[in-house]
Order: sequence, then structure tokens, then C-alpha cells
Amino acid sequence: MPYADELDQINTETVGQNNKQTSSIKGAEYLLQRADGTTIDFYSMLEMSINNSSTIPNEPIEMGSFASYNRVIEPIEATAKLAIVGTDSEIQNVLNVLDELQKGEEKISFITPFDTYENLMVEVYDYRRDGSSGQNVLQVEIRMKEVREVETGKTTKAVDEPPPIEESATMDGSCASGVDYGERQTYTPSGQEVEASESTGRRSSTLYDIFRR
Repeated sequence: MPYADELDQINTETVGQNNKQTSSIKGAEYLLQRADGTTIDFYSMLEMSINNSSTIPNEPIEMGSFASYNRVIEPIEATAKLAIVGTDSEIQNVLNVLDELQKGEEKISFITPFDTYENLMVEVYDYRRDGSSGQNVLQVEIRMKEVREVETGKTTKAVDEPPPIEESATMDGSCASGVDYGERQTYTPSGQEVEASESTGRRSSTLYDIFRR
């Protein structure tokens, strides 16, 4: 492989809790895996930094009351300086993919010999090519950040239909709702009652005429 001898030097350094590693181990597997399973295979890892942190409240809390919800786990941030060797068309294809990942919504996995970091999105990437490392060598620095997703629970509640509104009773004593209010009886006055009523009306009219005068 052309210019491979320029990446053979091994220089591994681990710095404390920052989990920062500098390495140019030839043949190590450092891959960016896309959602469809395709990968970008990097020939060498020059530097890698993983930030895995959490936040603890600054305010005093009651003694013995610290619980898991008091600690907020922050998203993982990964920064890697990687190198790839290839032809001009292969290198251009890698840059096109990185540009697509940096501008899109696709989540990727960063696979290393030590661990696999999933659900990452590319925030920033820089690259350079120079004569010291060879024209066919592309050095890329990629900054990625974890995207955490949670499922929201949904509940459904059945609502009973309201009872039908009862309509007013019909003339035959029944109701549209099916309630029977009984039969209505009609009353027909007799002839004597009719004559008495007319006589009373005439007397009342005569008295009214007297007092009106």
C-alpha cells in the first residue's frame, strides 16, 4: 500500500481520566458505521478523545438523600484524528460521506478495538493532506456527539357515551324514550253544565254593564 511506511510508527499515550489516546497502530480497526451497515475504514488512528461525563448538583442536599436522579448523565462526545490511504477518487468519496453526515440527520457508530460508541452524529470534521505524509494519505479530525432518545408512554382512556336525551311526552301519553306516562282521559261537559256556564256569563255581563254606567 503506497505511503504505508509513513504510518508505521507506534506512539501510544494514555492520559488519566480524560481517556485520551494517541496512537498510530498500523492495521487497527477504526470504523465509522452508517445506518445501512456500510463503513468508512480508516488505516490509522492518530489521536482519540472520549468525554463521558455527568453533572452533579452544586446545591447542598440532605445527608443520605442523594439518589440516581440527582446525577444527570451527559451525552458522550468523541473526537478522533484518523488517517486513510487511497486514491483521489476514494478520498473524495470519504469526504463526500463525511459532508453528508455532518449536514444530515443520520446517526452512526464509531467502532474501535476498545469499545463501540453508538447513536453518534457528526458535529464537525476537518481534514488535511500534505506532502510529508504522502499525497494519498488523508488525515481527518472528526468530532461526534451522542444523541439520546427516550420513548414516551401514551395511554388511552375509553369515554362512555352520554345517555340519550328524553324528548317531551307525546299527545298520546307516551314518550320517545319508551317511558309510558299512561293514557290521557278527555272530559266532555254535559248540556246542563254548558247552559249554567252561559247563564253565568250573561249575568256577569249584565252586572258589568250596570256598574260601567
